[in-house]
Amino acid sequence: MNDNCLTCQYNKDPEKSPGGWIKEYGNWILEHINEPIPVLGWLVLKTKRHTEGITGMNSDEAKELGEILNIIPKLQENICNASQIYVICFTELVKHLHIHLIPRHVNERRKGPELFNLIDVVRKNNTEAVNIQESIKIVKKLKQKLLTKN
Repeated sequence: MNDNCLTCQYNKDPEKSPGGWIKEYGNWILEHINEPIPVLGWLVLKTKRHTEGITGMNSDEAKELGEILNIIPKLQENICNASQIYVICFTELVKHLHIHLIPRHVNERRKGPELFNLIDVVRKNNTEAVNIQESIKIVKKLKQKLLTKN
């Protein structure tokens, strides 16, 4: 853990994200993106251990990431009525390995980077943000689906 890392601080409290953590894995934490929420069902997968990028992953984290990515995007696609799930990792502004899993909803006209850029739009104009209660409903559905998968 890095005391100067906001993500490490958030990793101490499951209730900081809408609806709480969706799932705590051995090496990863899955949660809905915090407010302001740009896209309903936008998830963030972050390492428990502080590491600053994809190349810093150890073999256990890498193996588990593969297992997670084999399940979560499929659930997102179904629950969010998405035609595509974007998996994005920059780790430049936030120096803690985290991966964005962003659904492009069936009726969404924006694609790729344009959809990702909604994060800046809602930070400037909160009225464009998704209602947190809708996000909590998605979180509950994902938690339920993951419980029935085990």
